[in-house]
Amino acid sequence: MRTKNCMLYTLGNVNVRDNTTFTIRNPEPDPVTNKRSQELYDALSDVFEIKGWACGRYGQHAYSPELGRDYARFISDELMKADNLKIDFSVQMAGHPIIHHPYPFFIIADYIPFFDLSIMDTIAFPFVRKGYVGDQDFLYKEATGVITYTPVQRYMLINWLGLNPGKVTSICSGVKGFAEPTFHKKNNKKILWVGSDLKSKGGVEVIEALKWLRLEDPEYTLTMVGINDEIHEEGVTVLPFLHGNDIEILDKLYSEAAVFVMPSYKENLGLVYLEAMAHKTPVVVTSRGGIAELIRRTSSGKVVVPGNIAAIVRSIKEITDEDAYEGYSERAYCFARKNAAWDIAAVRMADAIERWLKDIPVVDDYNDYFIDEQCQYYPGTVYEGPR
Repeated sequence: MRTKNCMLYTLGNVNVRDNTTFTIRNPEPDPVTNKRSQELYDALSDVFEIKGWACGRYGQHAYSPELGRDYARFISDELMKADNLKIDFSVQMAGHPIIHHPYPFFIIADYIPFFDLSIMDTIAFPFVRKGYVGDQDFLYKEATGVITYTPVQRYMLINWLGLNPGKVTSICSGVKGFAEPTFHKKNNKKILWVGSDLKSKGGVEVIEALKWLRLEDPEYTLTMVGINDEIHEEGVTVLPFLHGNDIEILDKLYSEAAVFVMPSYKENLGLVYLEAMAHKTPVVVTSRGGIAELIRRTSSGKVVVPGNIAAIVRSIKEITDEDAYEGYSERAYCFARKNAAWDIAAVRMADAIERWLKDIPVVDDYNDYFIDEQCQYYPGTVYEGPR
């Protein structure tokens, strides 16, 4: 694939390498997206010749179709003015910018269609169709291939937009900060929650669950990262959004936590779950998103319905049970090592893109759900289907 030149669009600004000769930086980027944008750029730079890069999204965190169209026109004008920029294909995060491409292009999608997500509390793979036309619809239909992070998201996206199933595959995102395989996780009953919104990410229910847990065992504590809310509850520590050099603090919290709990009301993959699992931290996840299916298939955590405090309490107690804890910890780590290491994710993405460019069939799901006792880890492996 390095013989072909790639144009990469990320959601946030990144620091580019010397071989990326064409760049468009956003003067007001969304800081929330910078970390995952940089990680994607670095990973794909190892498998693609990225000649051009642009921040494909305007700065505001809340999406505005009008501002999105204005920014897309700006990028199109800049591309037209570029001299000697030969692009064979492009890759873009989450369908930004929304422009017609004159070459094959691929979307790495991370969203759940907008509908009543409560159906996912009882049906893991709901069949949903869209009854309106959205700004990004043409982009997904014109794409040569679409990479989704979870099989649930793939299924719903195919139905939602009426896409050809052959041009949509599932490849788990990568994350950084893996613990060493020999790292021994401590069951210290420390609970970690990381989110930007206390209510939508289930933070209120986690606080209530902690109160229940501490009635039986006051060793349980809760650290909440990413919010500015003042919470005056015994056993709760609140930290602001951590980014830049403060990421080391977050890595330390992942390593120290016994369990990561974030029962969101809407979540597709949730990179924070994978970051926790990379530190051998079992997770309690939402039923309303694609991550639930990954956890169900690997028994690397628990799935709860958002708002069900009793279920959250029960899940935390089952995970932190002395006889069960190590198994949950190692299974969580095993799934992450086999699927969420960036070297593996990037190779799988490159494999899918190369197959689509050559009109060769692509597997529906690259993720490896097989959990073995030693968690055999093979850097750069391409998974060809279910075992």
